[in-house]
Amino acid sequence: MTKKYLLYNIFGLPFHFVIFPGLAIHVLMFADPDTWFQTILFPFGLYFLVSAVPSVICFFVEFREENNLKHFVQTALVIYVFYFVMVTLIVYVYFLIF
Repeated sequence: MTKKYLLYNIFGLPFHFVIFPGLAIHVLMFADPDTWFQTILFPFGLYFLVSAVPSVICFFVEFREENNLKHFVQTALVIYVFYFVMVTLIVYVYFLIF
């Protein structure tokens, strides 16, 4: 079941690799450095919620399956870790370049 959730999210992978770095770079370039973390957490949280839509749909469609909630939470954690790593890498690359 976890594989099914991850498969649904992989369909949106080009979206992740185009929109998310652009969002992070935009925040880095236009935000005040003193409030950077507060500024990036809001769009990061919104993007995480929007990207979870395929998993939420699958969760309610397959609601009666055994251990469905466990797989849903596992997938959400995997996606969150993926986004956290992406943000960290983008920040390091940004500060290395600029």
